[in-house]
Amino acid sequence: MLVLSRKIGDKILIGNDIKIIVTKISLNRVRIAIDAPSEMVIMRGELSEALQECFSFPVDDAPAALSLDKTAVGAMAN
Repeated sequence: MLVLSRKIGDKILIGNDIKIIVTKISLNRVRIAIDAPSEMVIMRGELSEALQECFSFPVDDAPAALSLDKTAVGAMAN
């Protein structure tokens, strides 16, 4: 695991396709923007865990499973 300290506006590059930008820092939260290819699935950790419990599939299989019904997945996030 790589741990970095960043300031607002600083970027982290992952490979050639993924860019993470720190957009806001407040008391106990950091807001980031993620720029990645549209075919890459990006989700919050707690949503991934909920999907695993509901649909019983590993995180690595998430892209295939999410294509089944994105509306249902979106409802779970709310």
